[in-house]
Amino acid sequence: AEEVVELAQLHANSDGDAWMMLVGGEHGGRMRPDYEGTRPGPYLAGHCSLHWIGRVYSRLVRFFGRDKVIVIAQLQETLQWLREASKDEESAQRLAGRSALLPMLQQQLSEVLESCADLIADGGAHYDGPEANPATVLEVLRGERPRSIPSRVRSVLLLLVSHGHAHPAGPGTSHHEWYMHLPYPVPESDATLYDVVSHQGFHEVDPHPDWDWGAPKHRWRLYSQMLFQAYHSMLE
Repeated sequence: AEEVVELAQLHANSDGDAWMMLVGGEHGGRMRPDYEGTRPGPYLAGHCSLHWIGRVYSRLVRFFGRDKVIVIAQLQETLQWLREASKDEESAQRLAGRSALLPMLQQQLSEVLESCADLIADGGAHYDGPEANPATVLEVLRGERPRSIPSRVRSVLLLLVSHGHAHPAGPGTSHHEWYMHLPYPVPESDATLYDVVSHQGFHEVDPHPDWDWGAPKHRWRLYSQMLFQAYHSMLE
């Protein structure tokens, strides 16, 4: 109840110009064959963020209005994968690696449809599939996408849901770089976004350095330093 009052006050104090941005992440390893070789490709059952993105959207959209909410998440992509994987045992074996997972996959589909029902009814995520990457988050914050946070708004609530961690900034330093995971990488053309991050330190702690992701692994991570830079751009 106290949170509802605070949100109502935020809306009133912002003269109706409060925006909300929801970002649903996931570990990049979910989008490729796993390190142990137990599945052939992407695995989108048990998605770490969609349940919470759907719940938050349902509870908070009324305080902002759909036109002032931006969602970045693998909603449609995950639903498509779950529908295909939960058709029958052959589909479960082909996509999830085990036919015995069929009941769980069917349950997962039902749960995502339930938790994200309001978001689906309102048109789903604005940025889905491969657009669920760190560059999209930063570009939306800086007003560089067709659907973005406008400049000079009164307030922005940014809610990030994903796995995350930290790694040393480099050998022999006690400083760390903090990050969260997104399911897709920043395009190579935007690789300079990482110029503000000491991402090389991850090589010292990578548990699977021989697991090939097809591109440098840091490009799946949204680092706190990158967010700080985006915030600075918004305030200029």
